[in-house]
Amino acid sequence: MDSIVKQHGSAQQKILDSILNPVRQMLTDGWILQYCRSIGHVWRCRRFCPVVSLLTCIWKQLGQFSARDVEDYVALLARTCDDTSRDGRDFCNARARLPLPLFQRAQELTGAMASNSAPRRYKHLRVALLDGTTLRTAATTANRKAFGSSTNQHGSSHSPVLRLALLLCAGCGAVLDLAFGPYTVSEARLFTLLISRLPSAMLVVGDTTACSFTIFAMALQRGSHLLCPLCPGRKRQVLRRLSRNDTLELWPRSTPAHVIYPQFLRELPAAIEVRVIERSIRRRGYRDYKVTLVTTLLDAKEFPANDLVQQYLQRWDIELDIRTLKHQHGLEILSGLTPQVACREMYAAILAYNCVRALMAQASATPRRLSHHRSIEILLHISTQMVCSATIRLPELFAALLHFIRTARSPQQDRPPEPRAILHRKHAFPYLTMSRKAWRDRYYAAS
Repeated sequence: MDSIVKQHGSAQQKILDSILNPVRQMLTDGWILQYCRSIGHVWRCRRFCPVVSLLTCIWKQLGQFSARDVEDYVALLARTCDDTSRDGRDFCNARARLPLPLFQRAQELTGAMASNSAPRRYKHLRVALLDGTTLRTAATTANRKAFGSSTNQHGSSHSPVLRLALLLCAGCGAVLDLAFGPYTVSEARLFTLLISRLPSAMLVVGDTTACSFTIFAMALQRGSHLLCPLCPGRKRQVLRRLSRNDTLELWPRSTPAHVIYPQFLRELPAAIEVRVIERSIRRRGYRDYKVTLVTTLLDAKEFPANDLVQQYLQRWDIELDIRTLKHQHGLEILSGLTPQVACREMYAAILAYNCVRALMAQASATPRRLSHHRSIEILLHISTQMVCSATIRLPELFAALLHFIRTARSPQQDRPPEPRAILHRKHAFPYLTMSRKAWRDRYYAAS
């Protein structure tokens, strides 16, 4: 028995010595184990300890590997030639055992590291982007009961849908904070939760959903500011005009019947002053359009209207970041069969995304100009080289990693507008709009 424990310990040490060395510069072994102990997490001595489990979750979402690929990867790192079957269950069980607060704290830590390396500032404020999206989950009874499904005139969707709100750093694109819930929970409710945890001295650029009295008043209470398009149905009271198409308005406090969180109204002021800016956007090759922005930055001399319009026009970066999260880190469809596993898979994908963004921010002062896809490939390639290299060569390989990421530039394309249609389909198979059992029953009945 002692020999088995020693052999198991040596295999675990081989894994810890070689798994994802660049990422372990941010998420150290000591920090992971100390945080697990601080929240009361207990584990046994096994190959998938908390450090290995968390790092393999990140590795899986970096390349969208399967659970069997993860176990093959761990077996190669351990240099074992046992005859045990690697069917993915060990990794799945290890991921389910990891506490969810560990994923949340790791996501906050990596997001803060990336944001501190390459922030975007406007005056004395750090700029952040706010937006929401939806994620499809596995079509199981547990997920459908926890998340619900989207509905339209054609009926409800086959897959359960999770609603996600993200607060991203405008400079590097890292996820600073997130809130999620069932599909029935509105984006405005999730935005309110994010604003209630907002740090001070930040400028949050959002969409029309963020245009509400509660969100604006809470941002002011947190010592931050908000910039978003004006909601067309908003009641407005003009105080005075600052300049042409630039007015100062007074927003009275909303009634409890029209507020998502009525309990917050008691702590909010009776009215707030906001600034409304109207501009016509002209771009070469595109149709002109008008935009009406509302912000809590009231000083027209310190914060010119044209500067605020330029800050809003850069909000499109968050749409690209959400696309990167879905297509390159496996957030397009969550494969977890239970809500607990689906949430861990979502956090693991965001954590892997933050690790790549942190390395891009460490490599260059302008990470927005770097290719995220090529940075992932470089990270996986250098990590493989570090497995077979001596310890003395690891700093040299890490410097090479940052150098190659720094040179993986994605040139900005200035091109005319294109049709919003795909050139060809990736495959000709239609979507399965029913369960597989129902399809088989219909197939055999027809035959």
